[in-house]
Amino acid sequence: MLNALILNLQDLAGLWNQFFHAPESTLVLAIFRVAFGALLLVNACSLWRAAEFCFYPAGALALEDQQIAFKRITFSLFNHLPPTSGSVHFVLLLHIASVTGLLIGFYTQLSAALVFITLISLHSRNIYMVNGGDTLQRMLCFFLIFSHAGSALSIDAWLAGASEMVADPWALRLMQVLIAIVYLRTTYWKLRGATWREGSATYYALSLRDYERRKLPQWLAQAWFYRTATYGTLALEGALGALLWFDPLRYPLLVAGLLLHLGLQWFMRIGLFQWTMLASLLLFLKPDDLREWLKALGLF
Repeated sequence: MLNALILNLQDLAGLWNQFFHAPESTLVLAIFRVAFGALLLVNACSLWRAAEFCFYPAGALALEDQQIAFKRITFSLFNHLPPTSGSVHFVLLLHIASVTGLLIGFYTQLSAALVFITLISLHSRNIYMVNGGDTLQRMLCFFLIFSHAGSALSIDAWLAGASEMVADPWALRLMQVLIAIVYLRTTYWKLRGATWREGSATYYALSLRDYERRKLPQWLAQAWFYRTATYGTLALEGALGALLWFDPLRYPLLVAGLLLHLGLQWFMRIGLFQWTMLASLLLFLKPDDLREWLKALGLF
């Protein structure tokens, strides 16, 4: 029995190493880096426009009030800069430059680290402007620091004379696990809500005026649609968290996830959260398939 247990543990260790450390093409990480970098650049532009309201010392959350209310926030560039509007613009310019470096893949790991630091600094300066999508962006940036995202489709790869490389994918796997957890936790918390269990949650979500971008067509604004959309969202998000790892289900679920997030973006104002999730779904593409698609488009 002891020998069987040892063999089982060895099998588990082998599966663990295969999942996290079997060499894999870095092309998926590279395409995610480009999409994610473009998204961060759009977000950076919106932060620049909102700088006076959100980040200035006398803005919506005055610097003195922020320091009193959030004493535990210690990891921020603003703690080491003068309390002026010039410091805000310095951090924002550093953020935009770092995001641009990440997008084009120039000193990619350093760029990712700087994006992570500047995002934390900006978010901690006014925590009331932060949502779940912002938290997810910070976490993805953190994992990118340790990845090989700059080894393809990048200035770094061009300077190194390489178009693609094979590397240990542990950082990619952790990002995939993170996205799976996001979907599973979302499903869990929704199941705890009475409106989700009774099938009416979608009606209330689409009726919130503060988040409404477009109204549902009249022929869809019916009880059957709200019930179907509510239970369908629960089923799909649960499946995205648990079943994306299985090849036969991967692409049907990715297409369904694409339609879900585009639909939510079309009807609701939720910042860049839906686009962050859409970019994250790229992490589950298979490298061989992605390579063929890029070649067919003449991009690789």
